[in-house]
This record gives sequence, C-alpha cells and structure tokens, in this order.
Amino acid sequence: MVYKFAKVCKLKSIGVFTSEIPNLQHLHKPIFNDVLLSGNSNEEIKCNDQKVLPSKIEVKAKEESCGDLEDFLGKLKSRKSGKDSKILRLRHLLHDLEIRNENLNEKIRQIRLEHRKKESVLSVAKFQEVFKAASKSIHDFAKPLISLMKASGWDLDMATKSIESDAVYSNKCDKKYAFEAYIARRMFHSIALTSYDVSDVMKFDDPFDALMENPHSDFAKFCGVKYLLVVPPEMEESFFGNLDYHNFVMSGKHPRTEFYQLFAKMAKWIWVLLGSAVTIDPNATMFSVSKGSMFSNLYMESVKKENEFAILSDEEQATYKVQFMIMPGFKIGSIIMKSQVYASQHHSSSTVAALTGNSAY
Repeated sequence: MVYKFAKVCKLKSIGVFTSEIPNLQHLHKPIFNDVLLSGNSNEEIKCNDQKVLPSKIEVKAKEESCGDLEDFLGKLKSRKSGKDSKILRLRHLLHDLEIRNENLNEKIRQIRLEHRKKESVLSVAKFQEVFKAASKSIHDFAKPLISLMKASGWDLDMATKSIESDAVYSNKCDKKYAFEAYIARRMFHSIALTSYDVSDVMKFDDPFDALMENPHSDFAKFCGVKYLLVVPPEMEESFFGNLDYHNFVMSGKHPRTEFYQLFAKMAKWIWVLLGSAVTIDPNATMFSVSKGSMFSNLYMESVKKENEFAILSDEEQATYKVQFMIMPGFKIGSIIMKSQVYASQHHSSSTVAALTGNSAY
C-alpha cells in the first residue's frame, strides 16, 4: 500500500515536472530572445558609435586642420597689427605734413601781406590806382541804386533836384552823375585823413571776407555807419518793402546779398584810400572844389573825360563851370590826384576854382 502510494506520487511528480517543462521553456524562451535582442542592440550601438564617433585618424586630421587655422589666424592678426602700426605712422606723417603746410601757408600769407603793404599801399603809384578804384566803385554802386529807384517808382528828375537843385546838365543822361555825387558825399562825410593799417582789408580780394573774419573791426563799423547814411530807412523800405538791411546792420551784422556786397566793395576802396594817404605822406591833404568854380584842369578832371569833354582844348574847357563835385582831390607830396567834377559850359566870367582842404565835405 505504501509502495503503491509512493509509486503514484513518483509518477505524478514526474508528470508534473514534465507538464511544466513547456511552461518553463516558454518562460525561458522570451528571456533568451531578449538576451539575444539585447545582445544585438549592443552590437548595433557599438556599430552606431563607430559610425558617429570619428576615427583617431579623422580626429588627428581635424586637430591638425584646427592648428593650421589657428596659425593662419595668428598670421592675419600679426599682419593686421602691422597694418595698424603703418596706418598710425601714416596718420602721424599726415598730421606733420598738415602742420608744415599750415606753416608754409602762413609764411606765404605774411609774404603777400608785406608785399601788398609795400606795393599796394606805400607807393604813390598804387595810391593813384586805389583812387581810380574808389571812383569806379562809386559809379558801380550808383547803377543798382538807380535801378532800384526806377523799379520802386521814384521820380528821378525830382530825386536829382533834391540832390542838386540848380545844376545845369548838358544832356538828360548826365543826371546819373548827381546820384554818384550823392553817394560820394555820404561816404566822405565828416572824414579827416588819418593813418591806420589797411592790410587787414587789402589781404582779401572780396571785402566781405574781411567783414566775416572780423565783423567788429573798424572797417566793419565804417561799413555800417556809411550804409545807414547812403541808404536811409525811407529809401530802403521803398526798395525792399521792409527794413531788414537796416536792422541787420544796426545789430552789427552784414547781409550777404549782391546789393550789400557792392556797397562793401565801394566801402573797401574808400577805406583804403583814406587810410593810406597819410601813411604814404604825413602831410597829405584832401581837398574839395566849390560849386560854381571855373573848371581848371590843374586840380580837376571831368567825369565825362572819356566822352565829348576829352576832345575840348584847354581854352574851351576853361569855359566850363563846376556844377557839383563827385570825388574829392588829394595832394600827396608833389603829386595831385585831381578832384572829379561834373561841369557844363557857360558864357559869363567867373573866378578861378575855389579849393578847400583837409575835409572834403
């Protein structure tokens, strides 16, 4: 009995074991497969790592390439540093050249200034040229003044009568000389000959540059005072419809317009004329000619000398009477700069020209 029970248990145990084998095999199979798979995955990772990670040769090549690039970059930096040093040297050289150029320009300016002082001012011959330039500048400024009067509706006949009420003109177009006389009277009004340096004006071809360089100089003040005399407020307002010029000049400024620039040019030559006379000759004098005086070619010249007056003989010229003076005369040493006058013919006797010295008006 006991034997049978043991045999049955043995068989059952064998049956149980054998029946469980497939299950165990089933349980072991996926584990084995996973191991295989995990083994394959490791191989794939190794393969992939071999693909991603560069080889030692590639790493070495890249390191050498980087080294070459660093060397090249170092060379570029060195070349840049050399270029920067060269640029700095060239800048210093340019600065030195600019300073030398400025010094040379200053020397040239000083030489020209000295030359102009000697040749343009301190000689009677040059004074005569300045006198002619001053006379011409008055004539040149009278042209736009008359044009503005016409454009503004002025009665020119009435205007000339207000300047010279009883002047006798050879022809109507000669009335323009009355306006030149008007300008000259105001430019030379209350002027006495004094010596002063005119080089600060003469060094500029354009006198407006002198005004811009030193707007508060004696020449600038001269321009301001004389402009207000030549072009009073009533005249300016009729010309331009306002008093902008007047207000500008009153504030010590100088308008950069064609009209004022022509005035400044005229003022320059009169300024130089008045300042250089006594510089050349301390005993220089300025004289005027009285209205109604007999014309004398010793002290006078006609403003019409280039026209019909030039062909008259001395005897015929002596039959002419001074209607009004335009430019005063000057006596420097033994040289006489003749006064410029407008004269017309008359048939009655009169006295010889009456001369007054020192102040022209």
